[in-house]
Amino acid sequence: MTKHNFEWGMDVAVEAAGPFRFKMYTQRRRHVAEILTDAAKWGSRTYLVQGDRRISFSDHQVYVTRLAALLHARGIGPGDRVMLLAANSAEWVCAFWAVLQVGGVVVSANGWWSQPEVEHAIALSQPALVIADARQKEKLAVSVPVLLVNDIKRSIESDSDLQAPDRPAADENDPAIILFTSGATGAPKGAVLSHRSQVANLQNLLVSSGRLPHTLSDTSPIAKTLLASPLFHIAGIQVVMMFAVIGGCIVMTEGRFDAQQVLVLLEREKITRWAGTPTMLLRVLDQPDLKRFDTSSLQFLSTGGTFISTDLVNRMREAFPSIKGNAAVVYGLSEAGGTLCQLGGPEYAQRPTAAGRPFPTVELRIDHADGEGCGEILARSPTNMTGYLGLPDDHTVDSDGWLHTGDLGRIDDEGYLHVTGRKKEVIIRGGENISAAHVETCLLELREVHEVAVIGLDSPIWGEEVAAAVVFKQGVSLSTEALEAHCRQRLAHFQVPSQWWIRTEPLPSTESGKIRKPALKKEWLDQSGAG
Repeated sequence: MTKHNFEWGMDVAVEAAGPFRFKMYTQRRRHVAEILTDAAKWGSRTYLVQGDRRISFSDHQVYVTRLAALLHARGIGPGDRVMLLAANSAEWVCAFWAVLQVGGVVVSANGWWSQPEVEHAIALSQPALVIADARQKEKLAVSVPVLLVNDIKRSIESDSDLQAPDRPAADENDPAIILFTSGATGAPKGAVLSHRSQVANLQNLLVSSGRLPHTLSDTSPIAKTLLASPLFHIAGIQVVMMFAVIGGCIVMTEGRFDAQQVLVLLEREKITRWAGTPTMLLRVLDQPDLKRFDTSSLQFLSTGGTFISTDLVNRMREAFPSIKGNAAVVYGLSEAGGTLCQLGGPEYAQRPTAAGRPFPTVELRIDHADGEGCGEILARSPTNMTGYLGLPDDHTVDSDGWLHTGDLGRIDDEGYLHVTGRKKEVIIRGGENISAAHVETCLLELREVHEVAVIGLDSPIWGEEVAAAVVFKQGVSLSTEALEAHCRQRLAHFQVPSQWWIRTEPLPSTESGKIRKPALKKEWLDQSGAG
């Protein structure tokens, strides 16, 4: 193995980072691509598995170098944005590292977007190149340079005379990733995450798990994780970086999420760790033949992305006894650059409503707390986004560096965060953030629609379902099938309402005309008998 000289530290001090001052690790990497140096030590260990493909760390390094050379030959250099618009694959992972290696910025695009949403993201981010698979290329109606995943596969697996450039110098506050997220007020927004952000997030995870790279050797147990979540989410990006630096193996599912495939891979690949959304876990837990599979290799299971019931965690522990209490919940968000706190093991059993204490570089406080200490959760951390792309006047990160999460919670006397709800109008369906305003705007394009309100209704499978109450203009109407067809042309599939309430009476509103969504939700539940 390659000798490993760099030591990731645990000491924290307050330092300046751009216009803010954060708690920072004093000994840290300054560029995400430097993580490839840490990964090189793992040599012949397997890094990526998907189907029959198995790619070692050494082969992965070669592939990244070849792809970096190809990108350089196509004129991609420092500061250029490259959009990744493709399903999970080894090529996606190689492209992620190669873009950073040539000094570019990764634009992580949601593969479930509709064509108008893809066009919006391209217009906003202005990528110099889009890396797409054949299915996603069909959504590219705009003129933009495209490199197909299949062409990448052929290039990196064949000998190439192209020379990769040395990684250009960069400041740790420079952009590394633009991660699109559905906010509360419409179309997807691009959260700009710096190299500082992603290195700090990774280092928090390394410190909390006791896996600082310089303490690991070739005799250290190999962690094998199942990646069933999309790589374009922050959780997927965390896994790509974390397992590169610790010498772990990432096993990726193929195609759409399939609970049976998850169980097959848990058994066949002897998976030791899995982090899934509550919806994924519920689908696996509901498999009638779950007990037929040998999942005894699984040692750690975590979930997040929405609010977690203690019943779900108890079912996790019962179905997978090998985790021996190593179930965990996490709290974080894209705008925070990843995870802010995590709680697992005996601590979680003692505090089933908590999300954990903040990581070493994270400060949390509650804004405008009520009599019970509940208010909006604010986070100050070097992991926070720089801001939203193209929205310089947005104040989600305020002048003191505090990220206004839009989530509600309280902090108990021992410093544990308890997440209690959401301030912003975002529906979380199966771990996907859905802007109610975005869906409402889509429906209001129809000339027959007078007013509309989109809310989230509880779902045992998805956490929440997208529900739309619609009032038509006098004398006209549409069927729910027509409404759904309109949405499917313009929205990602998970954003399309699955429940409809066609009303003849006006929606409940305030004197100023704002729709009273809590009152609407109560009416909906009362009339359906679910209240």
